[in-house]
Amino acid sequence: MHSIDDQAPYATRVPAVLLLLILFAFSPCDARAQMFSYGGDRPRSVQSVSFVYQLIEFTRDGEGQAGQTFDFSGPAYGLTYARPNVTASIVYGPESEDDTRDLRLLDATIATWGEVVLSGSPTSDRLFLPIGLQSNYRRVAPRGSENSLVDSFNLTVLALGAGLGYTADLRESARFEIRAMPMIGIALRAFGESTGVSYLLDTDARLHLLEVAGRVGLSAGYAFRLQSWNVSGSDLLLGVQDDLFDYSSAQHVFTIGINW
Repeated sequence: MHSIDDQAPYATRVPAVLLLLILFAFSPCDARAQMFSYGGDRPRSVQSVSFVYQLIEFTRDGEGQAGQTFDFSGPAYGLTYARPNVTASIVYGPESEDDTRDLRLLDATIATWGEVVLSGSPTSDRLFLPIGLQSNYRRVAPRGSENSLVDSFNLTVLALGAGLGYTADLRESARFEIRAMPMIGIALRAFGESTGVSYLLDTDARLHLLEVAGRVGLSAGYAFRLQSWNVSGSDLLLGVQDDLFDYSSAQHVFTIGINW
């Protein structure tokens, strides 16, 4: 039996995984093959910051009865940043149910990918195969129980996947981007020693209207995301069900903001 103090090394995995991916995503990348692009090949790079409105359905998949569940249904709000081959977002949402639960959801995601061009070229309209890495952290817990072993859902996922994408300049002042990537990754509990697997589908479509006012333009987008977590119970907690942290989530994500 481990003591509660033994959990500290596991808790550090959440910021460590996210930090490593942030450093990788925002580091310069100079080496490119002819059919592989990583953002710098485009003659005109677009960056955007947008307000996020998400509709989230987060439900338990476990078969047995659980004394505590973290089902969350409702909106969440936040910000997202996007540049070629990188997106990062953070959202937060409260939910009260029958005055008995006061849940809080926190979700942070960063994704980066390279592109294998299937048709077109890196500097024009193109159909491409994105090969990417994504990390996300989700916490759902009643107020005051954010660090509890059994009274909170606290999981970080590091996932790898590939999919299909398309980018087009509709005219000189407008750009359309769409991408879909199924992924699989390892899921780590922030507090405890259990690990598991996560499956996700990440789709994203964005329209950029460029230079509406000087260098500043407008961006709008919609994304649909499906994700499941399958994480075993911890050896620290005898009698805890193995499917206590098996959950699935569907998210409709709407964004609007500025680009430059």
